[in-house]
Formats: sequence, C-alpha cells, structure tokens
Amino acid sequence: MHVHHLGFIAFALAGETAGLLQRWECVKNRPCSIQLSSDNVTTEDIILVDDQTADEDGACPVCSETSRGLCPWLTRDSGIDDTVMCEDGSFTTQWACQLYGSGDRVLCPPNTVLCANRACGGGLDFCCESQAPDEATTCLMNGGPRGCPYLDLTAGLAAVLNTTHGSTRTGMHSICRCGPEHFLNRTPGMRLGSLNIVGPSDSQTHVCASDTAECSIQDLGGIESVSTTSLVQVTTAKTCYSADVETPESFIESFRFRWNVAWSGLYLHGAGESVAAQRWLAAQSPGVYTLCWCNNDTAGVCQSISDFNVSVGHLALRGPNKQQTRMVTIGEDLELPVSGVWISTSSIVRIQPSCGDSQVQRSLKSESVNSTGAELIYSFGFVTEDQLPPGTYSLCWCEPEYSAIPAITCSSPADFVTFISEVYVRCPAGQFSANDGPCTSCAMFWEEPNILRNQCSADALNLGAVVGILTCYFIGWIVLWYQVGILTSNDSQGCRCLGLSGRKVHLEDITSSLSKNGDSLATITTRGRHCLSARFGAFPIYFYQTGHYMLDRRPEARKFLYSARPLGPRRLQLLDETGKPVGEAETSR
Repeated sequence: MHVHHLGFIAFALAGETAGLLQRWECVKNRPCSIQLSSDNVTTEDIILVDDQTADEDGACPVCSETSRGLCPWLTRDSGIDDTVMCEDGSFTTQWACQLYGSGDRVLCPPNTVLCANRACGGGLDFCCESQAPDEATTCLMNGGPRGCPYLDLTAGLAAVLNTTHGSTRTGMHSICRCGPEHFLNRTPGMRLGSLNIVGPSDSQTHVCASDTAECSIQDLGGIESVSTTSLVQVTTAKTCYSADVETPESFIESFRFRWNVAWSGLYLHGAGESVAAQRWLAAQSPGVYTLCWCNNDTAGVCQSISDFNVSVGHLALRGPNKQQTRMVTIGEDLELPVSGVWISTSSIVRIQPSCGDSQVQRSLKSESVNSTGAELIYSFGFVTEDQLPPGTYSLCWCEPEYSAIPAITCSSPADFVTFISEVYVRCPAGQFSANDGPCTSCAMFWEEPNILRNQCSADALNLGAVVGILTCYFIGWIVLWYQVGILTSNDSQGCRCLGLSGRKVHLEDITSSLSKNGDSLATITTRGRHCLSARFGAFPIYFYQTGHYMLDRRPEARKFLYSARPLGPRRLQLLDETGKPVGEAETSR
C-alpha cells in the first residue's frame, strides 16, 4: 500500500469543507491507503470517493444509505420489475438491467437477463446471461467490479482503496466525509480533499504488423508522468482480471512492452534485440489482444501477471493467418489464397527455404494479387523445376512499410519474416525426386511415384500384370515341355541337329487289321483324345521310346519316315513317307 501526502493546497469555496483541502495520489487498481487525521474524521465516519466532483470547489453528493455499498453483491431477482434484492434483504433499483427500463449500470443485450443468482467470479458483481442459461457455463458479458464508492475507516483512521471499493477510474476525485448525521438527514458530505488516480486510458487500439522490427505503443493516455516505469503485458485474456490464468507462458517476457531509453517509448524489445523480437512476433497468430498495465515504480510490484490488472486498450496484430501445408506440383500454374487480419493488397508473399533468411539461392515471388472476399489470391504463374526444385519451403509474408526505420521494402528475402505455411514442391506426374534431387522416372516399369513423389513403390496393378505374365510364361514352358517333342537328327554333312518335332501324343497300342479290300492296315491307338483334325489330311509323325526298331529310327534332318491320318478321337492310320498305308507295326508300347 502507498500513502500519498502531498500537503494542503486549496480552500474550498462551496459546500461543507474541512478547512484546508488535501490531495492524494494512487495508482489505478492497486491497493492504496488514504491517511486522515482525528481533526476531521472519527472511526464512525464513512469516506466517500466521488467521481463527479473533481473540481476544487465542487460540493460532495448526498450521503445515501442505499448507495453506500450495502448491496455489494447481487443475490437473486426480487420478482419486482426494475428491482433486485441485495444480500442484506433490502431492495434497490440501482443495478437493474437496462433491458428493463431504468437501469444504467448493467447493460444487458436483448434476450438476456441480469445474472443475479450466481457468483460471476473474479471480483465481478454483475453479469448478463441467456434467459435459458446452461448451468455448466459461466455468466456471459460479465462486468465490474462495481467499485463501491464508500470506504470504512480503520482504527488508525486510514481508508483503503481497492478494486471493489473506492474508485477505479483514472483522474481527479473528491474525497468526502459521510458521518452518521449526514446519513440521518440525507445531506451532502463534507469535502476533505481530492484524489488523483493515475492510470492509462482503456479505450485505445494500438496496431502492429507481424513483420515489423519495432512494435511500440506511442500513447497510452493519462500515464505520461509514469511512462518510464510502465510495463504493458499483452494477453489473450478478455479482461485484465483474468490475465493471470489466461496469459500464455511465452507471452510473459516476449510479449511485454517496456520503456526503451534509446527510442524514448514503450517497445517490445531493446535496441539490440530487433531481429530476435521481430521473428518471435512474426510467429504469433494475428488478431486482437488485450493490453494490461502495471506501474513498476516500487520494488516487488509487477512480479506476477495478476499485478497487470489495468486495461490500456487492445493491440491489433496485423498479418496473415497460419495455414496447413500446401502441395505444389512442378509444371502447373500456382495460385495460393491467403487470409488474415488487416492485410492489404500491397502485401507480398514469397516461397523460399525459410522465412527471414537472407541467404536464399532460389525462391518464387508472387506475380499478382486479387482480392476475393476476405481472401487475397496470390498468383505465381507456371512453376518450373529451375525456379523451385523439389523439396520443402516456407510461404512467407511481407507488407511494405516505407515510413518504418529502417524502411521495409519487401525487396529482399530477409524482409519476408512472417511465416504462413509450409509449401511442399513435388515432381510432375510419373516422376520422383530422391532426397530433393532432380526429378526422374522410376527405374522399373511396374513402379510408380508415391503421392509426395519422393520415392518409387510397386504399383499393384502393374505388379499384378508382371506376376501374371511371368506365371503364364512359366506355365507355358511347362505345357510346351509336356506337349512338344524335341528330337535330334543328323543332316547330310553329318552334323547333329536339335529341333522341335511337334506335339507329343502318348500311344496306347499299334495294331494291324484287314481292310474291306483285304489289305493290311496299321492303326495307332492313343491313351486319350489326340485332338488332331482330319481337315488337313495326313501329317508327318515321329516315334520314339516305342521299343520297335523300325519305328524308333531317326530320319535325316528336315525329313520324316511316317505320317498319319485321323480315323477317330483316339485312332490314327499309320502311313509311310509317301502317304501309303503301313501294313504291319505291332507293338504293345
């Protein structure tokens, strides 16, 4: 707590006063003690902090029992229009919803009612909820703290301001004494002095681009005298009251504005931290963040996020939204849609190995941009392997800012520090790239590239066809070996020849019989159907392994000793090389 005695500064010219007026100073949302003396107050008195009479000659308001703070927390609906019931059993219309008419403190939207039957948490004394609320959810549009204007005096005649009692509004306030006689007669209180609550304005929106090297807050309003000791924490919490539980750990040091002596302002980083801070900021998601303030003027303060309990507005972080990995195919036209927060058509995107890298050998910059609704469509044209070889790249964003120091021209790959997404560049259809090498076709015809086209794998259809062909080939050779006879013979020069002699047919018997003319005929009987057609007449045949020396003779090359003519499905007539019937060829083989 801090006691501020700045002396007696003025005489009051109107209303009841305590002689010379004092002036105190406190920091917004930080416990502060106002020390009074027995010359002016007693322990039975109540101190009123009035927001409306900040001028030196203003009169104090009427000391009212209803507004004294006897209704610090709402409990339940009274059932009476424009009226709520307080903890002490009294009724008041001061906190009624605006939805019902006269209330001006709680602003409930349409179709909502005052949340008077549950605790809203975080020191808040009101909230609005749906007419059919879900018991598992917290109150909606909660607000507060109410800031009860009355303060009880301690035994040492000190009045303590906090987030729920006194006032949280910055600026000058009147400090008034409300004694028992004032409450009894409903008369204005006695003015004791004025209180200046130091703190920033909470209605401003500050803007930074995600690729900026110097993100700063130039004007917070109301804290010019304490700017050099001010700290401003960026948080994802909706209000500063919940910043201690909703602020990411990485934000605590990296997303905090401090006074920069060299640049005379509140910046995210020092003069020697520009590159690292710029890259950290570029990695954050764009959007609107809450700014919470703490005055680091005393040892031990601003050590916890809970100390940053004063809102100083919002920070709008401009930039593109982060996206999923994009697949790019060489040999095709490339267009990439990009959305974000407050990005303009003057912004540029570039595909390069990494964002913010100045040592870039190959990259591809957008050629044009078109606006389609909330998206910007960036066109890169026809992608060639010379421009972007296969591999993994980053899609990076930059928006020119010529007024920045140094100016951001987006002419160098190092200017593109804001990461959007990974870009995977793959080979054209039918080709692959091993270890980000050049595109080439698969070595085997039954292989095809995978979806990333970084390796080849056997295609099921092609592999099945190859296996089928090989199987048929193998079976064909088996069938050929079983069906085709392979014989050796000698030609006229005495050379031994090996050749295919025809299809093999297994014999069951060769018998002789008499024809109708009394001629002797030799008939061949096969073991099964010989499947030979009589349409082509007689055809040459060779015998082997019959055991008959006349039949097993080997003819000269390209000549034959016997022929045959089909007589039935299993019978053949044996003929000689001239086509005449053979009379006898008995064998049981």
